[in-house]
Amino acid sequence: AAGGGPDMSILGEPKTARDQAFLRMMSRDPEKALKIQSTLRDSFIDRLKGEHDFYGLAVEEMGRVQDDAGWQAALSRLNPYAAVLGVDLGESVPLTYPGPEAVKGLMERALPVKERLDYLMRVANTDADNARADRNTDSIIGTREGRLDEARRNNDARLATTRRGQDLTDARTRRGQDLSAARPRGGKAAAQAGTVSNPRAVKTPTEAAALPKGTYYKTPDGRVKIR
Repeated sequence: AAGGGPDMSILGEPKTARDQAFLRMMSRDPEKALKIQSTLRDSFIDRLKGEHDFYGLAVEEMGRVQDDAGWQAALSRLNPYAAVLGVDLGESVPLTYPGPEAVKGLMERALPVKERLDYLMRVANTDADNARADRNTDSIIGTREGRLDEARRNNDARLATTRRGQDLTDARTRRGQDLSAARPRGGKAAAQAGTVSNPRAVKTPTEAAALPKGTYYKTPDGRVKIR
C-alpha cells in the first residue's frame, strides 16, 4: 500500500467471474466495484480497513515528529501495524529522522493515499449501511405483515362469534314461535276449540249442525257429543 493506494495484487488471483468483474471495476468506479459481491471484494474490504488505520496513524505520528527520538518512537508504534499488513517500513520511510523538509515530502505523498483510503472506506461503510437498512426494512415489513395477519385472524374470529350468536338467537326465536303456535290458545279461542277436553258450547241443534265434522260440542244439558 505504500506505493499509492490499496495493493490489489496482495488479494490473490481472481477465481470467479465476479472476482474478475470486481478487479476491472475497481480501476474505473470503486463505488460500483464495492457493490459486486465476490470473495476478492470481501478480502479487499478487510485489508482496506487495516491500511486505512495504518495510514491514518502514520500521518498522525510522523507529521508531528521533530527529532530522531520521536521518529524512532513513531516507527516502534507503526511496526506492529505494518507487520500485520506485510508492509516493510524501511522500503517506504527512512529508519532515522530525515529532517523537517523530508518529512514534509513524505506527508505530501502519503496524504493523497490516505484521502483515497478515506473515500473507499466511506463507500464501503455506505454499502454496509444500505445493506443493514434493507434488512431493517424487510424486518419492519415482516413485522407489519405479521400484525396485519393477526388482526385479520382476530377480526375473523369476532365475526364468527357474532354469526354464531346470531344463529343461536335466530334458532331460539324460531323454537319460541313454534312452541307458541303449538300451545293451546286461551280466552274465547280456547272455549271454541271443539276438542274432547274442550268441547264447543252450543245452544241449539242448528248451531251444532253448523260445526265442522269431527268437532266435539256440549249441549245445553251438559252432554258432550261429536259432529
